[in-house]
Amino acid sequence: MGCHFLQDILKNHVKITSSITENVRVLKYFNTYLESGYYPFYKEVHSGYNVRITQVINQILESDYPAIEKVNYSTIHKIKKMLYILAQSCPQTPNMSELYVELETDRNQGMKMLYALERADLLNLLSSSAHKLSNMSRPDKIYCDNTNIMYSLTESINLGTVRETFFLNQFKSAGYDVEYPKKGDFLIDGKYLFEVGGKKKSFDQIKDIDNSYIAFDDVEIGRGNKIPLWLFGFVY
Repeated sequence: MGCHFLQDILKNHVKITSSITENVRVLKYFNTYLESGYYPFYKEVHSGYNVRITQVINQILESDYPAIEKVNYSTIHKIKKMLYILAQSCPQTPNMSELYVELETDRNQGMKMLYALERADLLNLLSSSAHKLSNMSRPDKIYCDNTNIMYSLTESINLGTVRETFFLNQFKSAGYDVEYPKKGDFLIDGKYLFEVGGKKKSFDQIKDIDNSYIAFDDVEIGRGNKIPLWLFGFVY
């Protein structure tokens, strides 16, 4: 989905970004979006935006989830606790066995809760091609679904994680196949390899690999195979 426009971005990003940034201070708006612009109600609330996100999460887990799955209050409490714990450790995958012990649950139930959080668009699970072939397998990395959830649930914000969370969210929301590669951060549709970082990010980790790109932040216009991160908000 949207593959044609992705190819257009990869090939013509300098031209595209130049035309946009002539009239818009993109980075100012992009940074605001990352913190408080993902959900449409950002126009209605300001200081209470994070509170509203918490209310949405509670609505999903306390009302919507029980409506489609047979779950008791104890399970709802555990799945909420799982979300908050994982949000603090994104994107590294925590020791799942220790997590299950802390939640007083077993692996089978724990994995069901984990994938339920993904279906609810609260988490994004990233797996390698090998792990994706195994049903209900442990993901290679776990992210919040979007950066606004991350800002709402996480006390200590890691900028690198914010960038990766945005990139992953945009591609998965657009229907692209996203895998965890052996090198780099993300493999899109089994073909395009990306490393995500700040404006000083280098190609060291993915050099000499065909169709490899850097999605880098804090810049309005890129060059060559280095493309501004904000532009990938246009993949759908």
